[in-house]
Amino acid sequence: MSFFKNLKEGQVSISQPFGPSLAMAKLPKDVLSGLKEVTSEILTSPDRNSYGSKLAGVINEEPMMNENDFIQAGANKFIEQCIYAYIIEASKKFGYKDCSISTFIREAWLVSQFANEYNPIHNHLGCEISSVIYLNVPKMKGLRNLKTKAGKVDNDGDLNFIYSSGDRGTDILENGKMRIVPEEGLMIVFPSFLYHAVYPFIGDGERRSIAFNASYRIVKKDINGKIQVVSGSEEGVQPRINPYKNYKRNSNNI
Repeated sequence: MSFFKNLKEGQVSISQPFGPSLAMAKLPKDVLSGLKEVTSEILTSPDRNSYGSKLAGVINEEPMMNENDFIQAGANKFIEQCIYAYIIEASKKFGYKDCSISTFIREAWLVSQFANEYNPIHNHLGCEISSVIYLNVPKMKGLRNLKTKAGKVDNDGDLNFIYSSGDRGTDILENGKMRIVPEEGLMIVFPSFLYHAVYPFIGDGERRSIAFNASYRIVKKDINGKIQVVSGSEEGVQPRINPYKNYKRNSNNI
């Protein structure tokens, strides 16, 4: 499914095409260019540290990223605005009023994926929000040339969200899964509990993306003036050990 035809540069769109709400955004050209440049520097840095041991992906290059990388790319404000807009919109559905809302990124990593690498079905723990940002998408479609599959959907390299078993093609009662064809500059924000997978592809070229996990917290005062957490993380501030904030490129300590 393509979203770019309806998205303007810098626009954030929040919708519920199935199950939970998702946010889609089209990166401004300068943000996309900045992230490409910074991630290229990371991938060629001898000091890059892999985050792969903590991830589900069957992918060789998954180096960590930190806040300074996003600041250097000129991307931090736009990304934080997308997360905040997502939570604001979601909070309206539950009628939260006169509340204080905060968000913060917990961890981020770069995914440099090549032929035959993939992400099996998984979700993300220890957070409430997850996101993916596509920086480079090679030619991935129509390369297998399987005559017996002519006319079938080509899933190579696609992102798939799985919410329930209620998906029977033409069923109008429920859509339990969603397929997204990656496009350069597309950012997707989704609940961290949502199961998802990335199919492998063949051919030359790099499918490059950034993934991160984040948290939100909604609080309000009760009738006695005491602050109560009504939704999200119980943590009032960012944790002391935060890979996104504390990680340094030349150190394995976070």
